[in-house]
Amino acid sequence: MNNATDDYLYIFFLVCAVFFMVLAVIAVSVLTGKNRVRKKYSARENGFKILDNVYSRLDLRFYMGAMVFVVFSVAVIFLFPWATSLDTIGFFGFWSMIVFLFIMSIGFIYGLRKGAWQW
Repeated sequence: MNNATDDYLYIFFLVCAVFFMVLAVIAVSVLTGKNRVRKKYSARENGFKILDNVYSRLDLRFYMGAMVFVVFSVAVIFLFPWATSLDTIGFFGFWSMIVFLFIMSIGFIYGLRKGAWQW
């Protein structure tokens, strides 16, 4: 294929992706129905009741738990490819990962000081 055909192929895939997104939104709105108000004001997964149609603020522990999950998942996602290709990336790759781990440890220490592990 030439470059013009490749360009049109990318546009075709973009149009298909947008079409399927719009189709999914329409399908969800048609299949779920209109009477969703009662479910909207019921208790959520965290167990808090909603009082007088006003959402109560969540405790800081929920946000800190989410931050701890993100810190560790991002670190693991970047550590595995780094460890498998350490012989090819050399000295610069090693020290760049040390800097990355230092930044991740700052997030870990922040969560520790804010009490994210005190359940």
